[in-house]
Amino acid sequence: MKNKTTAILLATLMISTLVGCGTVSSNASEAGASILDSTSSDNDALAENGEVEDAASSDTDDVNTDSESSEAASGDLKDAGFTYNGNSASVMDSFEAVDKALGGYNASNSNIKSEQSFYSYGKDDDVVMITRNDSGTESVITIGTRKPGITTSRKIQVGSTKDELAAAYGTPTETKPYSYTEYVFEEGTNEEKAVDHTVEESTYDFGDYRIAFTVENDKVMTVEYRNTVNYNKFDWD
Repeated sequence: MKNKTTAILLATLMISTLVGCGTVSSNASEAGASILDSTSSDNDALAENGEVEDAASSDTDDVNTDSESSEAASGDLKDAGFTYNGNSASVMDSFEAVDKALGGYNASNSNIKSEQSFYSYGKDDDVVMITRNDSGTESVITIGTRKPGITTSRKIQVGSTKDELAAAYGTPTETKPYSYTEYVFEEGTNEEKAVDHTVEESTYDFGDYRIAFTVENDKVMTVEYRNTVNYNKFDWD
């Protein structure tokens, strides 16, 4: 159950990025049923299952955009790549190529639908991927992780320090703070415990793709790649 909570939380964070909202609420028992229940008959929009709230944790004026000073703006496709378990992949690759590099998805924790799908990888839900299928081709939208395993082309992973992130990538294209509540099961019980988090998201925009890192207590907490080319093909309302 704890592993599913982790996958649900990361999926919710990814969904919040897709719909552009700053505040996330994740509930393992409710979100788990909607995101991970592959027998659900009505799941056309995965974003509706993430319980993304409308209220922002901070005023939108707090968002810092500094494309002039961002080293990331001049990046190329090499920064779209990452390694996982010794295999190389890129968020710009086809679904089939990414799925193979990640070792094949975990069917029991994935939610595959005709329009939009959620794929889970690793025995402990190490990596999750969201795709869109409604164009007739499975299109990679986001790939993310909350655990060490995926290493970026600049050697950053979950657990890297904020200083290491800055040294590797320079000034972000955009930074924004937001808060969310994670519900976790206490060890040895069936009781859920609410854990409040306040994190900072640093996004590096490379044009055709972007990489977002969330940082909490000066440590990288999540790494998320987004294929902007594919993202822009679809309606996210």
